[in-house]
Formats: sequence, C-alpha cells, structure tokens
Amino acid sequence: MRKILVTVLSLLTLTSFGQQSTLDSDGLVVYPFDIESTDPYNLAYLDSIIEPYNIFGLAEYHWNETTLKEEKKFLKYLSTRKSIDKIVIERPFTYSYWLNDYLSSGDTILLKSITDKVWRFDYWQKKDIRYVNYYEFYKWLYDFKKNNNLDFIMVGIDPTQSFDGSLELWSIKQFIDKYELSAYFPATYPLLEKLSNEEPPKSSELKKWAKKFDLEMKKSTHQIENKLKKDYQVFLKFSDGIEAVLHYRNGRNSEFREPKMTKNFISEIKPTDIVYAQFGHPHLALTAGARYKGVGFMSDVVKSPNFESKVLSIYFLCKGCKGRGGLTGHRGIFTEEEYVKIYDSIEDESVLIDFRNAKNSFSDVKQYFQMSIFLSGE
Repeated sequence: MRKILVTVLSLLTLTSFGQQSTLDSDGLVVYPFDIESTDPYNLAYLDSIIEPYNIFGLAEYHWNETTLKEEKKFLKYLSTRKSIDKIVIERPFTYSYWLNDYLSSGDTILLKSITDKVWRFDYWQKKDIRYVNYYEFYKWLYDFKKNNNLDFIMVGIDPTQSFDGSLELWSIKQFIDKYELSAYFPATYPLLEKLSNEEPPKSSELKKWAKKFDLEMKKSTHQIENKLKKDYQVFLKFSDGIEAVLHYRNGRNSEFREPKMTKNFISEIKPTDIVYAQFGHPHLALTAGARYKGVGFMSDVVKSPNFESKVLSIYFLCKGCKGRGGLTGHRGIFTEEEYVKIYDSIEDESVLIDFRNAKNSFSDVKQYFQMSIFLSGE
C-alpha cells in the first residue's frame, strides 16, 4: 500500500498546475490546489467540469481563515467563468437584507452592527474569531463586488441562524424608527431596545413580546402597509424571523430547519441563477444514506425538477486548521481508512479531488459530494 501512496505523491509532484493525475485503482482525479493563489486562471481545469452546473455548494469550515481564503478563490473564479447572481448563506433573511445594504453603501458601521448582533452572545468562541474573520470577509466582498462591477445579491435562507432574535428585534426597531411607526406599537415598541440588547432575550419574554407585537400589527395592518409600501414585505419577514427563532429554540430540531431552508431556497432561486452556496457540509450533502445520517436541505432541492442535475456540491476538509472542534470532520462522508489513505498520499499538498467516477471503497462518496477539497491548513 505504501508503494501506491508514493506513486500518487510522485504524480502530484510531477504534474504541472491544472493538469490532472489519476489514482487509477480508485478512479479519483486529483488536481493541485494552491490556496495562496488568487489568480482565477489557476482553476482553469474546472472549466469543463462546471459547465453543466449553475449552483455551486462549497461546504465551508465555519469561521476559519483558511476556509475564507478558499472561498475568495472560488468566488473570483466563478465570477470570471459563470458570473454570480446570488450568494446563498447559512443565515436568516434579516442578515442578508442588511448585508445587501452594506454591499451597496460600504457602511462599515452598519456591517459592525449586524455582525455584533449575530456573534455577540456566541458561546463557542469567546475570542471573537468568527466575528473578526467574517467582518473582514464581508469587507473584502464589498471591494470585490465594487471593483469588478458585479451585481450579485446575498440571500439568507436559514430561518434560525441569528440564534436569539437580537438581529430581528434590532431590524424591526430600525424600520419603526425610519418610517415613524411607533404610535402603532404602544405596548411593544418600548421593549424593543431592551430585548435586542440584553444577554440574551429569554424565550418566555421573547414569546410574550412577539404575541403582543403580532396583535398590534394586525390591528394597524392597513396603516402600516401604506407607510412602508414596498418595504412592507421586508418588515413581515423580520417579524417572521422571531417566530422561527422561537420555534428552533424548542429542541433545535433539524426537521424544522432543513425543510424551511429547502422551501426558502426554491422560492428565492431561479433555475437559471448562477449561485454560490456558503454552508456547512451537513446542509450540502446531496443525499442521506448508510454513511451520512443527516438530511441536508440540498438533498431535497436536487429532487426538484427545476434543480435536478444543476448542483455541484464540494466537500471541504482542512488538515491542521485551527478553530472550534479541532479539525474539520470527515466522519459520515469518508471512512477512517479512506481519510488516512488520501491524506497520506497528499502529505503537505492541498488538492481538489473529483469523485464523480470514483470506484472501489470511494464509489459511494459521490452520492454525497461530487468533489472534495483537501487543504493543508494553518
């Protein structure tokens, strides 16, 4: 077996960038992948691969700097080869609404406000690595969009990922103040600022507030709609976000979350849109079976006639990346033997592997992800 691995490494070493080498015994096609390069032409070997697809799900390792380097690389590549219409994110509508506002205005105070609201009460990492990395990523995205005269928009389809409702409450207050609606919410407006800033709003208190807010909305629907006009539907989506947070808090049930993401994706994305999907790998797996027990929303999206055969789903693994939970998880997609075999063969290289014609023990990996990026991280 060691001889096979040495042979693979030799192939990688001798192959010039962009030319493929093949693990013949397993039917895997391996491409060198330079994480430091930002030249989109260094991914030219993907041109023929991506041609049939228009939805590109790149399963990220959340909150890690190495992941964000790789995402920038793919965004640059896709913008030159396919253009980009929408970037779909593992965040709620409210978050994407304000991100689009920021990407139009470049208002970093606004960007800081919304990232603060999302990460402020995060209990996984107290050192704010998520906040810093994503804040810098969106600043880069603003420059990228502006400098290349791009017109993509952000689309948040996850009903739950503001965690505690702080962002939704803050957003509702922004609209009430902007459109001078406070007179229609005499009971609930005075509590808005308190609820959006305390750590974090208690479910019982949030639920009680939401019930009163809904009653006041219904009582003055006509007047509020007349004042908001085209922004009325946006305001409704802000308030719907509160309901989603309360629902998800009750057990954090994926049976609620994933179907909602499926429905939101199908309603927000046209079959002709060129889409970059920024999610963790459980949501982008194309099917659930013996290896992978979870049911990600993309597995249902691809069953829709409008999206069948349009999705290219790419799994991301980072060897040595620092962050919550240590290394990116491979269990559920790769067996331990497969994982070790690949990493032993690539050693310190970063590679992209095409699994679409995989054989032997790797043959069912392609049921979950057609391709995988194996990065030697930081």
